[in-house]
Formats: sequence, structure tokens, C-alpha cells
Amino acid sequence: MSVMPTPAATGRGEWSKRGNLLASSYYSKGASAGLAACDTQDKWAVNRAVWAIQKLLNKAGWPFEYSSAPGVFGAKTDEVVRKYQAANALTVDGIVGPQTSKSLLRDIVAAEEKTNGIPNRLLWGQVGAESSWDTGCIGYTTPKDVGICQINLYYNQSISCDQAADPLFAVPLSAKRLRTRYNEYKVYGKTDALTWDAAVLSHNSPANALKLIKTGTYPTAQSKAYVDMVKRNAAVK
Repeated sequence: MSVMPTPAATGRGEWSKRGNLLASSYYSKGASAGLAACDTQDKWAVNRAVWAIQKLLNKAGWPFEYSSAPGVFGAKTDEVVRKYQAANALTVDGIVGPQTSKSLLRDIVAAEEKTNGIPNRLLWGQVGAESSWDTGCIGYTTPKDVGICQINLYYNQSISCDQAADPLFAVPLSAKRLRTRYNEYKVYGKTDALTWDAAVLSHNSPANALKLIKTGTYPTAQSKAYVDMVKRNAAVK
């Protein structure tokens, strides 16, 4: 199990050079280093991003042994990424940017939406709103938020940093939480649409979500903006 270094003043952000990102805004051959060399949050985030990509490739049916060098984007990872891209009508360049990452995540998120009865691709939209589907995202303004679902390690101390960074853990957990909140909020008797809106908002602010479902009115402009952002991202293919 890895240990995330002390968070930077600002996080790595997503698909950008915000914060203290040392390399590029995507993942390709040469990215990351062994965990022993991950002495900053940025290096750790890139290592865990590549590790997550390797796990997603395995899950998608493109297995290779990543455990010998987890999180290191070496020649074998480059080879498998290119094969995956060729098989999925993606640009074959060995670069994992937004399009390849979304492709790797799409079936996993859709399966959890189906299992948990989440409508309108809301879980997909939440992942997009939180991280832009970047497996190395760490909160830009809240550095304790980790991974594609931006699980906050301060408020979720039973969850390890590696679990938060692992899409195969974070996506099912977020799906179950979204469904649980919807079930809890149904007792308030609001419309189905508003109940889902409150469930979505609970990931960003449980307090504001409760105010929304009790009153039927968004308590702040920011809370409505968050739900609107999730819905916009839900439409992203």
C-alpha cells in the first residue's frame, strides 16, 4: 500500500498543468516513477494514474503483468495502450489522454449505473464533473480529494489513498452512495428528478443536498451550478 505525500497547496488538477504538475497533461511512455521515488504529491498522483490505467486495461480484456512495475509507464504499457487504441478506433499514439481514458472507463461506469438503477448517465456525469475522467486527478482546491470520483480522504478516513485512486474501487462505491442517497431522499416526497438532483449534490455537499430535498429550492447558486455541471458532463460521449 502506498502513502500519499503531504498534499501540495494546490492539487494536480485534471488534464492540465495547474498546481505543481511536473510533466505533461497526459500519460505516455516515461511517465511516472517507482513509488520509492514518489516524494511529492504530484509524482504520487502520476504514479497512481498510470497504475489505474494499467488496472483498467486489464479489466477491459488487455491483460499484462503490471505488478512488477505498477504505476510505471514503460514499454509494455505503451504496447498494450497502442493495441487497445487500435481495437477501439482511437488515435494510436500510446498516449492516454481524455479520449482513451473515457473509453477505458465507459463500460465500468455504465455497468454500475445499470446495477444501481442510476438514470440519465448521472454517474458518468459526476465522474466528468469531478475529474474530467483523469485517473491522476487530485483536488485543485481541496488536495485531499483523490481519484476520478474525488473521494475526500479527510471525510472518508476508512478509505486508503490507493482505494480512492483506484477506479475499480471508487466507481462502484460512488454508484452505491448515489443510489443510497436517492433512496434516503425519496421519503421527502419530491419529484423523482429533484430527488436525483439532491442525490447528485450530496457528493459535493451533503448539507446543501439535504436543504434542497427538504425545501425543493437550491440553497446556493454554487449548489445548482454543481448539479448542472454533472448533467452537462452526463451528455459527454
